[in-house]
Amino acid sequence: MSDIGAPKRIIRVEPEPVKIPVKEPVKVPERVGV
Repeated sequence: MSDIGAPKRIIRVEPEPVKIPVKEPVKVPERVGV
């Protein structure tokens, strides 16, 4: 089960940051300014 949990965390982390800057471009400049 360890193998399944590791890849699931990586897959969830990748799609999250990709959809956030694409749908909400306001969050991208916020991180750069900080």
